[in-house]
Amino acid sequence: MPELFPELDVQMLLQEPPSITAERISDRCLNAQVVAVTSGRKGAGLCMRGHEGINIQIIPDIKTADDTGAGDAFLGGLIAGLYHWVRACGACEG
Repeated sequence: MPELFPELDVQMLLQEPPSITAERISDRCLNAQVVAVTSGRKGAGLCMRGHEGINIQIIPDIKTADDTGAGDAFLGGLIAGLYHWVRACGACEG
């Protein structure tokens, strides 16, 4: 992330809500229509171009044996859901 935010402290970015980080990335990556950021136990942030970011909370009090890859699985499900939503809306015809 330092290359996107050379003027900001990386530790500060890691402390802010994921929705704010998603908004910052969206503002700097003008070709991105959707930005998703995962942040472990802090949940995730999602920002669509031109909209305010939202926080997605984790389900509290779930015991996991190993949460390695949980963010990757979340993003995979998000991408699949967006793909099917866009197809259902007919937004990707061409």
